[in-house]
Amino acid sequence: MLDALDDAVCIEDAGGIIQECNSAFCDLLSAQRAELIGAHGSSLRHRFADTWEVQRREFVADDGAQRTLVRLRDRSRELAKEEALATRAKELEQNERKLAEILSRQRSVQHAQRLESVGQLTGGVAHDFNNLLAVITGCLELLKVRAGENRPVIELADRALTAAERGAALVQRLLAFSRRQMLNPEPTDVNSLVTDVLELSRRSLGEHIEIETQLCGDLWPVLVDASQLENAILNLVINARDAM
Repeated sequence: MLDALDDAVCIEDAGGIIQECNSAFCDLLSAQRAELIGAHGSSLRHRFADTWEVQRREFVADDGAQRTLVRLRDRSRELAKEEALATRAKELEQNERKLAEILSRQRSVQHAQRLESVGQLTGGVAHDFNNLLAVITGCLELLKVRAGENRPVIELADRALTAAERGAALVQRLLAFSRRQMLNPEPTDVNSLVTDVLELSRRSLGEHIEIETQLCGDLWPVLVDASQLENAILNLVINARDAM
């Protein structure tokens, strides 16, 4: 956004380190932006001392405003640029407001770019996890077949399959985030969902933690994304465990 300004703009922090600059400033010093960002203002002036001579002079303008004359002289040529910088409060306020708006837009653009990068990374990771879950699910199904009438083994395999299915639902949410798509809610039996989530989390919480539930009877189905609600309940359970 700073590049939209015709004026050369350089932003330094309290320590004098250059945080941002626009194309006009780079052109003024005949330097690349990467060379200027992170440099100290004093070292920068020393670095280009052989090329540019900076002269400052305070004076009072005809309207009574205090002004600073900044004169940049190319040592190898005639006067390159001469500009009077106004220091009146009103002009400073307008410039600061404009600069703040530009910086705010620039931060918004950078944030959007970071989100896009995160979305692309998330999509790749989600696909890899999807492949792993497919292998796990297939092995569990084969284990159930070979277990025969061994009920304890079948029950353990069913629990593992339920966990794998929830993992697959989580992967779908990650893929939806990477594609910036909204998930479709569906009528959900909240009582059954809560019971399943808590049953799944009992072993991971530990034997020293007891879970009590008070479910409402004759509860109507709720239009909600089941996987998101499961994740919210699981987060509440984990946070409660960590707080104990």
